[in-house]
This record gives sequence, structure tokens and C-alpha cells, in this order.
Amino acid sequence: MSAARLTSRLSVQAKTRFRFGGARRLIQAETPARNQRNEPVSQPAQWRWLAAQRNKRQQEGGGTFLGRWLVPVLLIVSLLDGRAADSKKSDVSDAYFRDAAVRTLQIEIPASSLPAMKEGQRDYVRATVRDGSVVWRDVGVRLKGHGSFQPINRKPNLALKFNEFVSGQEFHGLTKVTLKNCAQDPSYLRDVITTGLFHEAGIPTARVTHERVQLNGRELGFYVLAEGVNKNMLKREFGNAGGNLYEGETRDIDQQLDQENGDDTTQKDLQALTSAARRPIAERLAAVRAILDVDEFISFLAMEMLTSNIDGYAFAKNNYRIYHQPKTDRLVFLPHGLEMTLGNASFEPPQGSLLVKALLELPECRKQFQARVEELGGKVWQVPVLTNRVGGLATRLIAAAPDRAVARIIEEESQKLRSQIAQRQQLLAAEIRRGKK
Repeated sequence: MSAARLTSRLSVQAKTRFRFGGARRLIQAETPARNQRNEPVSQPAQWRWLAAQRNKRQQEGGGTFLGRWLVPVLLIVSLLDGRAADSKKSDVSDAYFRDAAVRTLQIEIPASSLPAMKEGQRDYVRATVRDGSVVWRDVGVRLKGHGSFQPINRKPNLALKFNEFVSGQEFHGLTKVTLKNCAQDPSYLRDVITTGLFHEAGIPTARVTHERVQLNGRELGFYVLAEGVNKNMLKREFGNAGGNLYEGETRDIDQQLDQENGDDTTQKDLQALTSAARRPIAERLAAVRAILDVDEFISFLAMEMLTSNIDGYAFAKNNYRIYHQPKTDRLVFLPHGLEMTLGNASFEPPQGSLLVKALLELPECRKQFQARVEELGGKVWQVPVLTNRVGGLATRLIAAAPDRAVARIIEEESQKLRSQIAQRQQLLAAEIRRGKK
């Protein structure tokens, strides 16, 4: 990413207001800069049919007055209806994530289905979900997680797919959400804070918020709810949801990754990226640029280092997504699972991940990475802002805590987190001085 392009992106986002909605993620009040690229959205079948009819009449000599004008009018009406539906869905989900309340989700799973819920089992079972007086029935639910996995009789990570058994069913405008138990973050704050930082840096990231969860009447406590990285999220962030989407969990790009979207399942795009990353140094950057959005990846890597994401791609080859952006025909990295962040890990990326090693061996990319750490650090790592966010989120969680013991833990952990954020700023300043020597 050129300096001018980065400055433009950041200037747009500097004007974007983040609303501090209680336990909700800091939601952008305006459209992110990524979405201002005029990317074409794939046309529904009825639009293509109408366009075909219009072209046919034109080829036949124009047809009647009604034929010349009715089809274009219907096409415009269909387009506006489609945009209105997308806008309404976005508004509903935005309102949910902006809501200042910490809600309580009540999940009921039939006892006969519980034995089927095991680690590695990807089939959904039916459940009922309640949010206050609103009820969703026949919701698909299954267990999730690797390092943070817990069985159904403890505090499990859960994936909820609302349209698995009921077509068109949505949860506040969302078809799929994940409930994360934050087993590795007793503050419940790191995922939410770090998600906001990635968004401010222009990196597409799933929206998150806090919820309390009860399972079959048993209090499970606080969770971080994340929207699913699916077609809805991809369309919002990229304007097009037709590309391949890969899930990186404890695997690098040279291995077979779980694929969650896209018609081409050969993963030849990942194979091409792997091959390019292994090219001789003189040929490598041009080869990688033909497949990967390198500038975006440098920003992604800089944010992983700034936020000390020790369970992400650079440190652990874990918790990342790759999307094949149809408009640019480039692969883009997305963060995922950000609860093990905001510590004091090194700013120097480990060389264990194939792509990190391949690019940082190139002097041009190494220089670009160091500059990006300094620039993004100055833009997004504002200690007073971050510590205020931590305090505000902690206050709302404490007010909604199921008991005093939980409230006490959150208060103590939030104080530790504020101290770590301030210390990270000092380490960042030292890193920048060291890089300039």
C-alpha cells in the first residue's frame, strides 16, 4: 500500500466515529473505507433476466413503446428493492451491535441431542434460542473451538446457525453467530478492544459484542458473540461474496485449509500463493503481488504485532481467514479469534509462518512493515482512548455480572489490561526508536 493510499484510508477512518455502545463492539457510524471502491455486486437472477429481455428487444428493432420502457423501469425497481433489502438487513444488525444493553440469550437443546454434541462434530442439532420475549426455533447449534474447547457440560464455544433448518430465519439481521467462552481471557475485553483496533486500521473483521448465556437453564456467564464470517459479512466488507473463503486453524497456507465459501474447491489459489512465496528472492515479490494483496497483508501483519496477537497467523499459524476478493482477484487476510491479544510480545514477527518469512526476507517489504507499524501505531494506539474503552466496557459487564465473584474478576482483569496497554505504548516507542537507528 502506497503511503498516499494508506494516508487516504486512514483519513477517511479518522472521520469515522466509533460509538461506545456498552458491551457492544465499537461500531462505525459510517461506511468503512474499504467499501468505497465501487465494487460491483453480483446481480440476482431476475435482474439478469430483465436485462436479457431488454437486449433482446433492442436487437429486434426496439419493439413497442411499452416493450422499450417497461423492462428498464422494472429493472430499476428491482435494483432499488434489492438495495433496500440489503440496507434494511445492515440496519438491523448495526442496531443490534450498537445496543448498549448486555442481553441474556437462553438456549435450549433437547436432552436427546446432547450426546451428539462432541468435539469435531460439524453437524448441527436443533435448539431454541430466546432473547427476552423474542424466540427463534429450530436453530442449528454445534460445538466449536480448539485450544479453548470445552464440552457441552462445562462452558462450551457454540456456533448458532439460524437458517440451518428454517430458510430465511435471522437473528437481528444475522444468519450465523459464534459464542466464544473467552476461556483464555478472564476479562472478556481483549477480543472486543482488538476488533475495534483492526477496524480502525482498515482490516475487515467480524463485528463482536458481549452476551450472557444460559444453556438449558444453567448459567454460563459472559460470552463474546461474533457475527459469522459468511456471505453477509463478506458482502458488507467487500461488496461481493462470491470468492473462496478459507479458515486457517493451526495450519499454514501450504496445507489444505477448511473452505467455507466459493465454488472452486481445488484451492489452486492457495497453491499458487505457496509457490510464489517460495520463488527466488529476485522474482518473489512480483509473483506474490499477482496473487496476494501485499499492502493489505503488511497492514494485517503490523496490526498482529501491535496488538500482540500471539494466537494469530504470524505467531501460531492460527485464527485467520483468507478471502479471494473477486473484484481485485487477490487474496486478503482477515483476523479471527482475538482473545489472546494486548500482551507484551515482541514487535518482531516470528519467521515460522511461510508468508511472513517470504516477505520479510525482501528489503522492500521489511522497510514497508516497519513504516506501517510506526504509522498504524500512531493512528490507533492511543492510550487514553483505549483505557477509556476498557473502563467503559468493564463497567457495563460488572453491572450485568451474574454474581459478585464474576464482577470482581472483571474489575481486577480490566485494571491489568489498562496497565498492559500503557506498557505496550512504551515498548512501541522504544521499537520505533530502534528501527530508526
